[in-house]
Formats: sequence, structure tokens, C-alpha cells
Amino acid sequence: MELAAAQGLLAAVRALAAAEDAGADIHAGLLNRLVATAPAAWTTDVPAVLQALDLPVLRAFYLTAAQAAAHLPGALPGESLAQAIAGALRLHRPGAQPPTPGTPAADRTGVVRRFADEALFGLLAEAWSRPAGAAGLGEDLLRDILVHLHTLAGTLTRLEAAVAPPEHRAPAPAGAGDDEAAASQPRSQLAVRALECLLDYAASQARTDGAMPADVLDLLAKVLTIGPGRPAVAAAVGRRLPALHHHAPGFAAAHRAALTALDGSPTPAAAWLHTGPADVRCSPRWTARPCSRRPATQSAARSSTLPTPSPPTRTPSAIQPTS
Repeated sequence: MELAAAQGLLAAVRALAAAEDAGADIHAGLLNRLVATAPAAWTTDVPAVLQALDLPVLRAFYLTAAQAAAHLPGALPGESLAQAIAGALRLHRPGAQPPTPGTPAADRTGVVRRFADEALFGLLAEAWSRPAGAAGLGEDLLRDILVHLHTLAGTLTRLEAAVAPPEHRAPAPAGAGDDEAAASQPRSQLAVRALECLLDYAASQARTDGAMPADVLDLLAKVLTIGPGRPAVAAAVGRRLPALHHHAPGFAAAHRAALTALDGSPTPAAAWLHTGPADVRCSPRWTARPCSRRPATQSAARSSTLPTPSPPTRTPSAIQPTS
């Protein structure tokens, strides 16, 4: 911090990149503190910082710190938000030549992917929350983002993803085997987060265009067809039931049984009643149903199957890497 104050942030960035332990886990917390202390200075010229941080793991740490500070005054102004999103997306496409096995870069592949995921989801949440056009996402970048999110969330439309026990699910992506923390995050968790991100994008589009994009609703329909009774899926969709009701009433009506069933299983309506958000216009519509008059034991069973709400995305301490 003293070096950044005395010689400028790029000098501090170059010192981090040149350190003998460059890429060590401690640098995640250090970059988080640096960016949070002066968010405007650290996020105004994102490409320059990414270029100075020549290690993928340092870039992932920096972008995660940037998304954690995105809500602070002056953070990610102008085109810098789009540049940060593009940087996070590039970390998912490191190039045709993968790191050589056994090298430090290969050993950190899982950490890079995990921090890049956290950065991308958090930065997109910030982009969707800004007024139409304010995030500066160009047509090509937005297309690449949506393709990436649809690819991740698409795994929720396959039957094996809904019924396979954890020990029979697909292994972690190649390169993440040496990173226990990355291996502990199954693909299904990323798929659910991608679905959440797409639904939030659809809601942001509806606030501008008056309707949710058809391709997102088609994806959600396929997820519901496979079955909404997966706790994480039910929680993700449940938190967005008010948006579906307000912005896609036809879709909500056509999928009423899957969305609003209250039969003791982990459904979207049960998740919404359990965790919110509150919406007085929706509550009477979804709770005044005969099946909502269930025994208390059923209600308790339903609550116990629902996951607790995830912490806010802008909490990098929740994903600090482990040695």
C-alpha cells in the first residue's frame, strides 16, 4: 500500500507480479484491500492493470477484488466494467496451449477458474443493475457472455444432472484436480449460478424492453420440465418468482404447477416463501391454494431441504483459496 501511495498503483502492480511468490494466495487478500481502499484509481484503467499482472492467477485475484468493490463510489466507471467482464471471460479461454502439467501455472488452474467465475458473476450482477446501456457491453461481448452462461446453465436441462448422485457426477474440469477447493465446487453449482445470472439479465431486459428474452424463458422451461425439485434450482428460481410474475405472466401461468406447487417438496414457491424477497402482489396469488394448507410437519420438512441464501457475491473472503 505504501508503494502504491508513493509511486502509483502500476508500480505496486508490477512489484506484485515480480515478487518471488507471485500468485500466492496471500495476494488475493492484498489486492482486495488495495482495490477497496481506492476503487476509482484501481478500476479506471482495467486493461493496464491486467497487462501489468501477467499471471492468470493474479488477474483472477484482481478481477474478483474489482467486483467486490463494484458498488463503491467511483468504481468501474465508463467502459471499465465491460473491460473487466471481458477480462474475466478471457480467463475461461486461456488459449489453445494449456499449461504444462506440474508447473506452477498448471497447479493454479483450478484457483484461476474459481476466482474468474466469482468475478464474472459479480461483475455481471453489477452490469444488470445499471441503467440500460450504462454498463457499456458491446453486442459482441454480450453475445459471448450469453453463450457462456447458456452453456453452463444448459447442464441443468439434462436428466442425469437432476438424478445422478454426487459420486457419479462428471469430474471437475481438467486441470483442477490438484486444487481441492476447486474440485469441491461441482459443475451443478456453476450451472445454478449461471441460471440465476441469466434470469437477472432477463429481468433487466424486461425493465427496458417490457419482456424477458425468449431464449432465457425457453431454457427455464426445459429446467422445469426436468424437475424444479432440486433444492438449489428451487432456491434460484424462487427468488425470481416476483420478476417472472411481473415480466412474464404468460410464462408463469403456463408453468404454474411447477413454479407454485406447495406440496412439501423443494419447489420455487416453497423457496420464495422461505427466503423471499417479499412481494405483496404475488403472495395472495401463490399462497391462496388448497395445497398450501399442509401439516406443520410437511412445512418443517420443506424448510429443512431448502438451501440457505448464498452470501452476497461481493464477498471475496468467502472464496479465499486454501493452500
